[in-house]
Order: sequence, then structure tokens, then C-alpha cells
Amino acid sequence: MDGDDCHGVCYREDADGKNEIAISRKVSEGTQASVLVHEVCHAVLGPLKLHNKTEERIVLRLEEGLASFLRDNPTLARRVINSLRR
Repeated sequence: MDGDDCHGVCYREDADGKNEIAISRKVSEGTQASVLVHEVCHAVLGPLKLHNKTEERIVLRLEEGLASFLRDNPTLARRVINSLRR
């Protein structure tokens, strides 16, 4: 990962059509969690092929909202995760 500001990257669609996310181990666990949410948003939006700046603005808003939801509603977040496992 390039630069001090980059804590994660989403490598888009490899030969198998899968995304891969890499996260720096040099940051706190909380930062790693935020970076994961951020990069998952990039993976989800990737197929839309948005302009980089547009995508980044959207990802930042989604990251903020999703991270707030997960942090503020841990019980509900666990219920959603458990329901998705079924």
C-alpha cells in the first residue's frame, strides 16, 4: 500500500471475478475495522465504474453511516449477521 494515508486497498476483480481487500497491520484494530468497511464499499460500488473522486465521496459517506450503525447498534448488527448466516 502506497503512502502514509493509505491503510487499505480493494483490488478489483481478479481472473476469477473476485475482489481482494488488503488492510495495513500498522494501524489500530478500530482503524482496521473502519478501513474494512471503506474497502467493502469500494468493492460494492466498483461495478458501477464511477469516476474516482465521485466514488470516493460516496464511499466516505457510506463508511461513516455503516460504521456508525455498527458501533451504535451492536445487538442489531449481530442479529443481522446471524440472520445472513441462515
